[in-house]
Amino acid sequence: MNRWRYTVLQILYWSSAAILFGFFVSYLQANGYSNSEIGGTVSAGNLLGLLLTLSLSARIDAQKISLFPTTLVLLICQILLFALLASVTDLHWAAAICCAAAMAFSLTVNPFYIKLSVNLNRMGDTISFGQSRAAGSLAFALTAWITGELVQRYSVTWIPWLAFMTTALQLVPVLLLRQGFDLAPTEHTVHKISTAAFLKRMPGFAVLLLGISILFAANNSINSFLITVVQHVGGDYATLGQLTLFFALLEFPAMLIYSRTARGRHTRFLRISVAAFVWKLLAITLAKSVPTLFLAFLFQSVSVGLYTPAIVDYVNDVVPYEDSAKGQSLAAMTAALGTMVATLTSGILLDHCSVTMVLTILTLTAAVGAVICYAGIHRQR
Repeated sequence: MNRWRYTVLQILYWSSAAILFGFFVSYLQANGYSNSEIGGTVSAGNLLGLLLTLSLSARIDAQKISLFPTTLVLLICQILLFALLASVTDLHWAAAICCAAAMAFSLTVNPFYIKLSVNLNRMGDTISFGQSRAAGSLAFALTAWITGELVQRYSVTWIPWLAFMTTALQLVPVLLLRQGFDLAPTEHTVHKISTAAFLKRMPGFAVLLLGISILFAANNSINSFLITVVQHVGGDYATLGQLTLFFALLEFPAMLIYSRTARGRHTRFLRISVAAFVWKLLAITLAKSVPTLFLAFLFQSVSVGLYTPAIVDYVNDVVPYEDSAKGQSLAAMTAALGTMVATLTSGILLDHCSVTMVLTILTLTAAVGAVICYAGIHRQR
């Protein structure tokens, strides 16, 4: 039963993420924000999410706070912010603050949901994170397509309402899975090591995290301004929804295949996925039309599709359970470390340079990140 509840939780989380991270840039653009201002908003959300995650995960591992009430508070904060955005139409500059805070809370919740899967497996449940996450990707795809169609046909005012509904529904599986959140540690699993000391003790993992932050700085900058890339090749809001549906659907089979074939080989899959990010960004840079942009996103399957479950298994393999909240949180949130700088920079560049030039810079950035990731994996092992 918990297996299905956890899968539903992943479905609802990634449905809300499809709206929040796929369409709130469009929402802000429609409300008169420039690319630079939007970049600053996304960067602020990533920075706040990073700080929250690092602080809260360390306190959870040290048993200073509990996972369940922390997750519940973060969800309720998101729900209230979306309700405000949906019901008040003249927030002006306050809309950016609400969006940044909602992004931060959503980013922070994600590694806590990953930690929940670790806890449920320790309780005896057979939770396959890869399969549950694959269902989340399918939900992400369908939600993005539906949202794109609604926004194109009606108005961007649908965006906060849809985010409100998908986030509020997460309360149901969270409450039903409370036992997994509240898994009581044994005395020897309570660990009070600081995040800095943890990284010093695992230098290879720290190098890998640095590479991930640079790699995802490039990847997430494109995701944040995907509507700009789509419009550059002649598309519109409906195209954005269709493209998001397309590449998210590609993640689904990759995650299912991984869950069935990756036993003992997650490091190899992690290496493959890192290289695929670079090829994907290069193909996006070279795309000159909507069809070629769709072809470029074929690499989504072997990049994000493999990386997402592989990094979870890799962290479970190299990081002791007593540090699992920190390990999973750092792996999930180091993407935000680079994103907060790169998205702000990309927004400024897009206001002054061509889209092709910005994409070229991001591709080179991803290549540097991939090299550092390989160095970190090699050193850790």
